[in-house]
Amino acid sequence: MTRYATLADVARVITDTQWLIRGWLARGCITVIFGKPEAGKSALTVQLARHLFFGEQWPDGEACGQIGNAVWVETEAAQSLLTERGRDWGVPMDQITTPAPADDPLRDCMIDSDADWQRLEASVRDTQSELLVIDSLRGAHNQKEDAQLNKYLKHLAALARDTQTAAVVVHHPRKDDPKFPGAALTLDDLR
Repeated sequence: MTRYATLADVARVITDTQWLIRGWLARGCITVIFGKPEAGKSALTVQLARHLFFGEQWPDGEACGQIGNAVWVETEAAQSLLTERGRDWGVPMDQITTPAPADDPLRDCMIDSDADWQRLEASVRDTQSELLVIDSLRGAHNQKEDAQLNKYLKHLAALARDTQTAAVVVHHPRKDDPKFPGAALTLDDLR
């Protein structure tokens, strides 16, 4: 008879959840920051990184772990805004790596491109990054946002798990339904 793994077998291989911010951001997992355009998702993510670099308390008083390095994938051509916020808010910009070559720092990184994925994975591993940000998911691939994208999210989840990196994915909802402008976001919008 074939023996199948049990949860006890899994527990021998993995450690307990390690939180960078208890209840908010776990090492080895993907966290999604989701909201309508212009809601402040990217700004929140820069502040999140700042809190983690300095080990500052999260606004609700929860303690933050401290990180040394991060990888940031900017997919909306907003590098000027990202660097401006980083400078203005005191983020240690020399500790944030992009998966772009040094001679082409604005080069795109698409998670559905084998070459780009290899570069992204290498940048996380080589810098021993503890935080990986993809801002935003929509700009990081050329697939329909359905089952085709699932393959790449599984790769991302495995990378986070295997490197104990906290992966933060910023995601926008699909466009508003013109029949219901300004409707509340639902789980279907996230999908």
